[in-house]
Amino acid sequence: KRVRTKVRSGEAYSFFGKSTRMWYVIQVISGKEEITLDMIKKYGAQKYVKECFSPKYERRRKYLGQWHQEKAILFPGYIFVISDQVEELYQALKKIPELTKLLGVGEKWTPMTKEDVEIVELLSGKERVVKFSEGYIAGDKVVVVKGPLKGMEGTIRKVDRHKRKAYLEIPMFGRVLNAQVGLEIVEKS
Repeated sequence: KRVRTKVRSGEAYSFFGKSTRMWYVIQVISGKEEITLDMIKKYGAQKYVKECFSPKYERRRKYLGQWHQEKAILFPGYIFVISDQVEELYQALKKIPELTKLLGVGEKWTPMTKEDVEIVELLSGKERVVKFSEGYIAGDKVVVVKGPLKGMEGTIRKVDRHKRKAYLEIPMFGRVLNAQVGLEIVEKS
């Protein structure tokens, strides 16, 4: 039986409200995310993928007496895949030596929950990069006024004002992931 779909802002949705393109997570060796992304292209798995990425975050580091803006991996050890040809993709991915695990339940590779997808999209946007946020500290409370962390203050575990970083605890994949993102504290009262 064939299901008709509508296209809304680049994503395909069935009339039953379910996306035909699902998000999946691949666990890889931490620090080898970019190499694995290249291998996915090299081994031909890319043709089964709408998008394959490892989200990054903007950070500022001070060296040689100046602040420099850089990008770093948001979730070390994880790659995100959006596909509507999951069985073909799964078979193609099995040929790639750098992969360690396809996240799922038991032996089955399962898609991310809607809530997990929303967190990744909210943080990283279309560019898949978490932009720098700005905020202030009022007493012992962090208030974010600008950037992707606005409204997500509850995920902030710790702030390092000198390194301009926020350390987050984000519930995803049925566990709590730790992540770092750029946060400029402009005032403390």
